[in-house]
Amino acid sequence: MKKICLLARHALPAATFLLLASTLGHALEAHPGDAVAPPPGNGLVGLYYIHQDLDPLRAKGKDVPGPTAKADIGLLRLLYATKLGDWQVNPQVVVPYGKVKGGGTFSSMGSESGIGDVSLLASVMLVQNPATRTSVYLLPGVVLDTGAYDPAKLSIGENRQKYLLQLGAQTGLAKDWIIDGYADITTFGVNKRHPGGELKDKPLITLQSYLRYAAAPGTELAAGLRHYSGGESRIAGVNQGDKIKTTAMLLTASYWMDGKTQLMANWGRDLKTENGFKTSNNIELRAVRVF
Repeated sequence: MKKICLLARHALPAATFLLLASTLGHALEAHPGDAVAPPPGNGLVGLYYIHQDLDPLRAKGKDVPGPTAKADIGLLRLLYATKLGDWQVNPQVVVPYGKVKGGGTFSSMGSESGIGDVSLLASVMLVQNPATRTSVYLLPGVVLDTGAYDPAKLSIGENRQKYLLQLGAQTGLAKDWIIDGYADITTFGVNKRHPGGELKDKPLITLQSYLRYAAAPGTELAAGLRHYSGGESRIAGVNQGDKIKTTAMLLTASYWMDGKTQLMANWGRDLKTENGFKTSNNIELRAVRVF
């Protein structure tokens, strides 16, 4: 679901379909404040725009000269908060639309765009304590193989389903400070149309943590880290030695306009990438409306 997994030995052209598909999945990561859900009976609409500069390609900790790419991604997120017995449950759907353009030695591949793999999710609130600003949730989900796929070129979809389970939490530290933490695991189905043979990835683990500061009423600043580990590919029964080990940073500013509408801006980049494309620049804009 997350980071791009391309080694030099199969980057051209065997696994290039992973370029956009994995980038779209990467865009679904948690952000500061995501552990808080609207009250039951309320809905939420979120619109996201993400721009990523993908450069350089890394293989076993070393740069691979030549391939670069840029990705522009839009997301529509719909959520409804409800009660199931004594539990608050928040079913949601995330629909990605993306465009990627190859650069450098990827220039000949041109660009591809379209709807990506749709995510169906539902978070269950385990703890909600406004007095201590503490929230804990468990979120299972499935990513459907709805995106267009062509094994011979850049593609929007991955031609396989993915399954994820995320645990998220936040709690207040002091009057103006909150800490967030998220941990999840993603497992992958089989892509039987990969040009090199059947593709199956090992589970991918993601850890995220953010420290938030209330700079003014309705305004928060945050800094955080994300770490990805796992996801080694197996093609036609052969391990590719492309285990993901990536650490990224994120800086965030958010503002609640009227208690119902939030605007958020993020900037980040990968600090260390073992395998796959290193994200040298990640810009994200988000607007959320609770109704």
